[in-house]
Amino acid sequence: TALVRNLKVDNSFRYPFERLKSVSIMAPPDSSFRIFTWQLFVNDSTYRYYGAIQMNQGPLQLYPLIDRSMEMDIPPTYEQLPSDRWYGALYYTIRQFDTKQGRKYLLFGYDAFEFFTKRKVIDVLSFDQAGKPVFGAPVFERQNAVGPPEMRMFFEYSAETSIRVNWDE
Repeated sequence: TALVRNLKVDNSFRYPFERLKSVSIMAPPDSSFRIFTWQLFVNDSTYRYYGAIQMNQGPLQLYPLIDRSMEMDIPPTYEQLPSDRWYGALYYTIRQFDTKQGRKYLLFGYDAFEFFTKRKVIDVLSFDQAGKPVFGAPVFERQNAVGPPEMRMFFEYSAETSIRVNWDE
């Protein structure tokens, strides 16, 4: 595609892609990568999500994000997901944080899910030993919760309402 062709150009990591109005392009404060996400309207009740992660290094290292949310019967709250089995969302905020296991990134996203129901998602992005992206990490602990910590959080709501899910200092 034209996007991949442009990303292959030297120093493309710094290119702002200002003309891509419908694509969310986000980078964490450490500038180690950029994540591109966008949604495609399919019909009245279906959107598909697409994305890619561009690493900030010499030759282009690009990880496509393959949305498999339509194959998931229930939201994958307790499951780590590779980039080729991504729960698709349009990301609007990114926050980096450090853990004993290394640096991780909170991703806040929107999923147009169904005609009458929408979702907000808080996911966790990290990179494995080989440098490949992994989504989900057991960092969400709820008071009085039974079982393991959640890997990501989902907030489902009526399309007739709106909710705000974001980072607040």
